[in-house]
Amino acid sequence: PSLIIAYCPGELHGIKGGLSKQQLVQKQAVECGYVTLYRYDPRNESPLTIDFTSPDFDKFQDFLMDEARYNNLVKINPEKAEELYNKARNDAQRRFNNLLARAK
Repeated sequence: PSLIIAYCPGELHGIKGGLSKQQLVQKQAVECGYVTLYRYDPRNESPLTIDFTSPDFDKFQDFLMDEARYNNLVKINPEKAEELYNKARNDAQRRFNNLLARAK
């Protein structure tokens, strides 16, 4: 059996350019570290495999700004927005580093 945890943008994400860009957006999510591609197979000696090991976290906020749900934060609460974007990026880096450490 397999368990798939995936980033799958929907209409409510408010993707700039619409859902016709869904595959490109998924690729960008991995490239900036928003989502980590990995596999876990307990039958292997090293069961956890990271499939994309070089995310560019400098592009993290640019990725967020392409979705209305994050972009609107600047309009709603500009004082808090930057802090929340940085927290999201730091959390993504922490999750990635945690997975990377477990994959060794």
